[in-house]
Amino acid sequence: LAADLPGEGRYRLDAVRAHLLERAGESRAARTAYLAAAEHTLSRPEARYLRDRADRIDS
Repeated sequence: LAADLPGEGRYRLDAVRAHLLERAGESRAARTAYLAAAEHTLSRPEARYLRDRADRIDS
């Protein structure tokens, strides 16, 4: 599915995956997915938010 998404659309899939993994208690995988989402978005504020979410998992 991710391969079929154009450009920035990929970050949304990564962000949703991260959220669901976090809710399921899969902290390590959620952090990885949040960081992947941050890497794929073109929006600096969005990337910052996603990195912050990843950082909060560790704390």
